[in-house]
Amino acid sequence: MPILLSRLRYSIPAGAANPNGMTSELIEEQSAVAGSAQRRTILNMNEASAFLRCSRSHLSNAIRGKLLGTPRLPCVRIGRRVLFRREALEEWVRRIQNPDDSSSHVAVYHP
Repeated sequence: MPILLSRLRYSIPAGAANPNGMTSELIEEQSAVAGSAQRRTILNMNEASAFLRCSRSHLSNAIRGKLLGTPRLPCVRIGRRVLFRREALEEWVRRIQNPDDSSSHVAVYHP
């Protein structure tokens, strides 16, 4: 079964070690953990930027309300950590796609 390792595909027989010394069972366990991260309900900055397919700086601008014609991106700050609810990100994208919705608040950037 092909397994993605460092963006290269290797075919590793069950129980055999790969060039990094990891067995196929360990690799499958790690990929299962990575797969569960994609289904998380709370995302950090890196995961949210990957989910929205944008850069971290663009995400920071959306949090601060610096994107013209776009509502502020809701987040939770715990110290220096910035966290997002997946549902809030999906709702934010829906609000951008449907600007006729009266519940959307447009942020205006004033330098």
